Amino acid sequence: MSTLAAAPPHPSAIRAASIPPSSSNKAHRFLEAAATYWLSVTIIGQIAFLLFIVAFYWSTSLTGNFAAWAKNTILPHGYIAGDFTGNLAFAIHAVIAGIVVFGGVLQLVPQVRRASAGFHRWNGRVFLTALIAASLSGLFLNWWRSATNFPIGLNAVLILLCAWLAWRAALARDFVAHRQWALRTFMVAGGVWFLRLGYLAWFIVGVKVLGAPSAATDVFSALWPYGCYLLPLAVTELYMRAKESARNGTKIIAGVTVCFFTTLMVLGIFAVSGFLWLPLVMKLWA
Repeated sequence: MSTLAAAPPHPSAIRAASIPPSSSNKAHRFLEAAATYWLSVTIIGQIAFLLFIVAFYWSTSLTGNFAAWAKNTILPHGYIAGDFTGNLAFAIHAVIAGIVVFGGVLQLVPQVRRASAGFHRWNGRVFLTALIAASLSGLFLNWWRSATNFPIGLNAVLILLCAWLAWRAALARDFVAHRQWALRTFMVAGGVWFLRLGYLAWFIVGVKVLGAPSAATDVFSALWPYGCYLLPLAVTELYMRAKESARNGTKIIAGVTVCFFTTLMVLGIFAVSGFLWLPLVMKLWA
């Protein structure tokens, strides 16, 4: 640790520090406002997801009541009678997922990062470690239950890759690259969360408002298991590049894009919380 503390800052950090702030630029302020909008919605939505995980999965996993997962009929490979190993692996996966969501929310809050850099570093280590464990347990479940799901497998591989690159950048004290890879890690780690938000947002906007035909829903259902982490990752790349760009047009396009998808997230969070998570918890406790 003393060696790391004595190491000089990475050249990219020096370059980033030398870039003059552009806070007076309206396009820059709009982009940052869009990012704040996304951050606020994401924190609220992640907290709702965490409450559901704790209320539904932790309460049943920690007591060994795995059969209660059968009440979640949209989860095809949750509880399987007679499969003790698979059920235990899923319980471990669910418990770790709660740690990932809780740690991820704390990493997002800028006030936490500014108030205690030491806590931010340790929470980041716990978050990445738990995320790696959750990804590996998810891959194990995918293999153990012979429920080969390529989108989920690809998501897990991307999580492991991004987490490793974020960790490596931190060890190299390349904090600019670390923040970028940490954000990418958070986005791909949210694939399961985005998956549910996307389906509910599509039902509200695509089906109910726009009257999309069933064929369009079939196409969306086929593509969204990939899009639930690739699309957020693409929007993140657009935001990061716009933030570094000197072009106001690029910043405005990125800001509008972030606002658009964040608004869809609001719809998805409202729908999945009110029509899926809350009824499941009430059914569990009934």
